[in-house]
Amino acid sequence: MVANYTLISLGLAMDTRRVGTPDELLNRPLVWAYFAVVVWTAGAAYASQFGDAPPRRLRARVAATLLVAPSLSVPWMFSQNLQTFPAWPKFKSFEALASFPSCRVQASLYFREHSQTREVVQDSENDFRYLTTALTERQAFVIANMLKTREEPGLRERLTEMDSFKRMTTAEDVAAFAAQRKIAWYLLHPTSTVLWPRGLRDAAVYICDGFRVYHFSPSA
Repeated sequence: MVANYTLISLGLAMDTRRVGTPDELLNRPLVWAYFAVVVWTAGAAYASQFGDAPPRRLRARVAATLLVAPSLSVPWMFSQNLQTFPAWPKFKSFEALASFPSCRVQASLYFREHSQTREVVQDSENDFRYLTTALTERQAFVIANMLKTREEPGLRERLTEMDSFKRMTTAEDVAAFAAQRKIAWYLLHPTSTVLWPRGLRDAAVYICDGFRVYHFSPSA
């Protein structure tokens, strides 16, 4: 079972050019392997002593019960945030890993309700955790790779382009940029800084607690 788990963990590494990176054995779900090893080993030990029936003597039954009860303390103590990334501050718990402002969720749902399936969306923070594209069910222009595996061709260039997009100072440049790259919808986070003119920043089609949704025409 342990050998099988090790083979799967290393063989299913997300980056096929760097199989066996240090985080594979640390972060792959190992609950099933732990469960199987513990249960099978305990079952084999019990069967060798008592067969397939409860212990005949009362002392043996009490001892078996007292042995099982403390063993449950192991998963009880160590199961908290089991499948997170404790070594990374932003991923050390489920709360840090998967909590998002409700308005970001609402803005993403606005995308899905008012856009067409072929339209391209973009998140001002490059959708680092894939939430916007997951909720909108739309293609993004570029997504920052949260898992930092193999870098896809053109990724760095597109991220650089989106940084320059925020620094544009005229509405015409912003519209032309979006049209050229076929970006129809743009989600601006309250933490993102843009140099757009005030009139354009105020032209959001949806606003929720600092999150702003912009809709760009397909032609500049």
